[in-house]
Amino acid sequence: MTHCFQVGGRYRNRRGEYEVVSIDDSNMVIRYSDGSILESPIVDQDRIWRNIQREELRDRLPKPKPKQRGASPGLGRKAGPAGIAAKDADLAVFTRNHGHYLREAAEVCAQDKSRKILFRARSKWSSADRYIAERGPTEIYMSPVGGKGRVEYVASLCEVMLDPSKTQPRVQELLSLSLESTREEGLWDQYGKPVKTLYVISDCRKLDTPFPMTDLVKINGNKPIEDNFGYSYCLVHRHSFASPS
Repeated sequence: MTHCFQVGGRYRNRRGEYEVVSIDDSNMVIRYSDGSILESPIVDQDRIWRNIQREELRDRLPKPKPKQRGASPGLGRKAGPAGIAAKDADLAVFTRNHGHYLREAAEVCAQDKSRKILFRARSKWSSADRYIAERGPTEIYMSPVGGKGRVEYVASLCEVMLDPSKTQPRVQELLSLSLESTREEGLWDQYGKPVKTLYVISDCRKLDTPFPMTDLVKINGNKPIEDNFGYSYCLVHRHSFASPS
């Protein structure tokens, strides 16, 4: 694809300034000023960079004079819960995972909340990947599979990588962040179920007061999560949960 990026060049996305480390046919590896590394589709970073340039150009143009007639506030904006405009809302991610993995992650983070932990997903977390690329880490709410349908754990979602391959150096780095109990799982090749998404969390902790996952409202459709939600994920409005333990 045609793009403006060059290895060694410096650009920006919604998270901040970065340097391009490498470029292949469809993906690019970028390094932020804090030293963190992200692999992202070129098309996503190209779209973000072009949007930033358009916004900066628009900001330099003379501002039109305000209309004298009154107008209804919020007109034309789709409002979510509590009157929050959907396009302005801070988003979070919801997913489900096995309870024993979540407990192990919380125990590890209790010793060091900055410790990063890798999980795998069979679905492709495309919208979460785009959101993290634009806005940086966000909250992730997790409900144990086979439990009572409650969100029992919360963490920070730090990084998302789609369609991981054993040939990618970053994949090997991420796999090293696996829990002790999942260290041998690799990319699930041996099970005939390829991993579609690698996602990294930190500061995983168990909530003092779990809440029903049906309390969460999906961004797509602005409706509550179904009580039979499976292993996939979705973007949701942030939830005011009780203080974590």
